[in-house]
Amino acid sequence: MSATNNMLSNITPDREARAFARTHAFGVIELKVEGGMEAFPISIAFSPRGQVLLGDEMPLEIEGLAAARLHFQNEARDPLLIQGLIGGHRHRSDQARFRAVHQHSILRWKLEPDVVLWHSPADEPHAFLESEWLLPRACPYQDESEMIDHLNQGHGDTLARLLVHYQGIHTLRPRVLAIDPEGMLFATHDNLAHVAFAARAYTADDIQLAIMHLVNELPEPMEHPVQ
Repeated sequence: MSATNNMLSNITPDREARAFARTHAFGVIELKVEGGMEAFPISIAFSPRGQVLLGDEMPLEIEGLAAARLHFQNEARDPLLIQGLIGGHRHRSDQARFRAVHQHSILRWKLEPDVVLWHSPADEPHAFLESEWLLPRACPYQDESEMIDHLNQGHGDTLARLLVHYQGIHTLRPRVLAIDPEGMLFATHDNLAHVAFAARAYTADDIQLAIMHLVNELPEPMEHPVQ
């Protein structure tokens, strides 16, 4: 019942990175342990390949695959319940994207669901496929691409200052990979970094204002004395 095959024509490296940055969340995962259910808080990111990628907060080891239920809530929708099989995960590119959003956590597990169950106080519970929720609403991809090209081609110095001020990262040639409602995903010389907006931005105009707000908060560059 997986929906990922229907999504492959839309997936590019930038869009994949964008999905990681845009859908990070925190939730509670339930596992069967010694005949009972135990719950643990956990950080989450979503993969366009149809996996829910989980942090390292669970205080136990899992051998092979185990049944799990993941509960989480965000501002855009009612609480969700995802049911699937959980197991170990070790993809370096996924690790880098996950760390760009969850700076103090590492990726350790993946949850492979087919169906998402949506529980809404205003409606009967119902199920829908991954493709209907995996990429939440954002500005049109064409608008995003144009903004990325504009920033990378004409504002390299400002991008470098943003990384220094908000992330403490010094790099000569940073590059914006993706822009999402929550911020910008940067490629540095050896890693990825996410700079968050002060508030979520869902349109191209909102994103431009959010970026200007970040820039306006930067300290004035120091002037070098004339020798």
